[in-house]
Formats: sequence, C-alpha cells, structure tokens
Amino acid sequence: MNNGFRTFVDGFNANFANVMVEENLREKMTSERMKDVLAELMNLSFPSGDVFKAANIFTVDKDKIDVLFNLPLELRRNYVVMTIANLLIFKLKSSLQKKFQMNIEKLPRFSKSIYGATFDGGSPVSDGGASLPQCDLVPLPEGHLSWRLNASKANWRDRKDLQRCATGELRLLSQCSQNRNVIADCGVVNLLVGLLHSSDPATQVNAVTVLLNLSIDDRNKISIANYANAIVSLIDVLIRSGIPEAKENSAATLSSLAKIEENRVQIGESGAIGPLVELLANGTPRGKEDAVTALYNLSKCRANMVRIAQSGAVAHLVGLIDHAAAGLVDKAVTILANLATTSEARIAIGQDGVSALVDVVELGSSRGKENAAAALLQLCRSSSKYCRVVLQQGGVPSLVALSRCGTPRAKEKATSLLNYFQKQREAYAGDK
Repeated sequence: MNNGFRTFVDGFNANFANVMVEENLREKMTSERMKDVLAELMNLSFPSGDVFKAANIFTVDKDKIDVLFNLPLELRRNYVVMTIANLLIFKLKSSLQKKFQMNIEKLPRFSKSIYGATFDGGSPVSDGGASLPQCDLVPLPEGHLSWRLNASKANWRDRKDLQRCATGELRLLSQCSQNRNVIADCGVVNLLVGLLHSSDPATQVNAVTVLLNLSIDDRNKISIANYANAIVSLIDVLIRSGIPEAKENSAATLSSLAKIEENRVQIGESGAIGPLVELLANGTPRGKEDAVTALYNLSKCRANMVRIAQSGAVAHLVGLIDHAAAGLVDKAVTILANLATTSEARIAIGQDGVSALVDVVELGSSRGKENAAAALLQLCRSSSKYCRVVLQQGGVPSLVALSRCGTPRAKEKATSLLNYFQKQREAYAGDK
C-alpha cells in the first residue's frame, strides 16, 4: 500500500516537473517571441503609443504573431494598423449599442490574398488588454458572432468614456498618411458619422477630426461623401455645434471633400454654403480660413457660384481683402474672380468690391493681382459704370505695370482691360 502510494507520488511529481519544464519553455519562447514583435513594431516606425497598443493585442492573441511574421515585409505595417483599428471599431460598436446588447451579423474581418494564401485580419473580440465591458461570447453560425454585453458592468458614463477614448486613438492613428486608407477600409466611417451628433464635446471633435484626416486621401474623399448623411451631418456640426474646433474641422472636411469635382454639387445642394458663410462672418480666425478655403473649392462649380452670391458672401470676402493674411486674401480674390463670371454675383461685387480689387492689383501678391485683374475685366465688360470706378480709383497705372511685369495670365487680363478702356474712350469720343 505504501509502495503503491509512493509510486503514485513519484509519478505525479515527475509528471508535474515535466509539465512545469514545458510551461517554462513555452513562457520563455513566448517572451522571446514578444521581443521579436516589439522589435518588428519599432522597425515599422510606429509611435510608442501604437507600439504599446499593438503589443497588448498580440499578447492576448498569439495567433496574430504568426500572421504578422508570415506576411511579406511590405504588408506588415498595414496588418498592424488594421488590427488596432479593428479593436477600436469593436469598442465603438460596443458603446453604441442600446441597452448594451447587440447581435452583430458581420463585424469587419479583413481577408487579403497573399500569393495565393489567405490570412484573416482577426476577430475584433480581443480587447488587447484594454478595459471593456464584460462580454458573454455566444457562437453563431460560421462567419457570425454575437456579443451580449453585461449591463451591470457598464453604465452611461462608461459608454461616453469608451467613445471618447476610441475616437481619440483613431484620431492619433489617422494622423499618419500610411494609415488612412487602412482605417477607412475597416468600415469605421459610418460610426464616425453617427458620432458627429454626440453630446460629448471631445467625442464630437475627435470624430470630425478623424473624418478630416481620412479625407486627405483622394480615394476616401469619394467614399466619405457617398456615405448616407455624411455631408448633411458635417453641415449639422457647422450649424449646431457650440465647439469652435468642431466647426473648424467640419468646414475643413467639407473643403477637402470639395476638391473632388463630383462632390461639389452634392455639398452645395445639401445646404453647406449658408453655414460656411456664417462661419466666414463670425468664426474664429482659423474658422474663417477653413470657411474661405471651402468656399474657394466649392466656387469652382457654377451652380455653387450662384448660391455663394445669393448667400451674402461677397461683402465678407471683400472684408477679408482689407483685414486678412496674404493667403486668405488670395483665396478671397480668387472666389470673387470666379463669382464675377455670373450675373448674380457681379452686382454684389460691383457694390462692395471694385475699389478693393483695384488695391489688390496695385499691392497684392502675383496670384492676387492676376485674379483681381480677371475679376475687374468681367465687371467692366458687364457695365461701363464699373469702368468709371476703376478709372476714378486710379487703377490704370497699376494695370499698365501688371501688363508688363505680371504672370502670363495677369498680363493677358490687364492688357485686355486696358484695351477695353481704350475702345470705350474711342467710342465715347466718336459719339461726340
């Protein structure tokens, strides 16, 4: 009996020792593997904050380590960005569910074909060590997952904090140009559009700033504009938000989207002109700059020229000529030159802007002089009364100088305007 028990104890101790040795080896291998992961993340030039986020995720989900090191070098950075963005999107989706219960039919999963092999960008279930509301995982048919959040573990403040944190991290991540397309492909835009209406100021600012960062890439300009309510929601921020930074970044996002021709009509038809003019009139210095830049891009569409003219923008644009920095003056004059091609705007410019345009021809930048001469040419051709104003303001010497020393386009516009004055004078003399 004692011999049997001793044999059992000896065997147990031996097995336990073997298990402990194996476990120690596994831990050592894991530790060495994590060192490799950290070294690789540093080699990929990630900021320290992103290194920590990614390291936390890889610590929880070891399979992602194998995926990372089996990918070609040129794809590893995108994989890490997708992994981090996927986690943040999961956090946002968790926080946005009413009563903290949700059935997500299909969360973003990233599949890429690499030389005939397929890897899965990973389930967003892993929280990478971050603090999330407790979840009960319930498997559904293949390709589906359901999360039932325990409401006792999260309250309204938790949701707000989670949204603020996740959008803040996305804001930092989207500052890097290499990350923007990857983040947009994760399906986050619709969540960000929804958060533009957040009652939490920091979350609203973060959401609109991420959209601004993503919109810098031309491909994203089209996809963001095509999301339902995206443009309308950005305009709503301009109208209703009490946060200057949110208004500024909303205007900047609309300006960025308006660099694509097909977006300009949609933005104008959605009612953006009036709120942008209001920001131009009463916004912060940066808000005025973002507003005039947006109006500049929108004014390249003829339908928007009429809207801008009818919105009362001309007086504010003329005001910028006397009180703004050179860059804003150039944009304001360019908008006036665009507007001067429409009959609706010429009346407003003629009432407020002829003398200011003459001053720009004399004292402005090369670009400003060029566009001021173009605007004056349009005005004078439309009515002789504007010719008289230009002559009364002493604009001829500046136009002569510009016709000799300006840019090719400036020379052309100044020469055409001087020739027009000459023809008008000859016609007047002939009538006598």
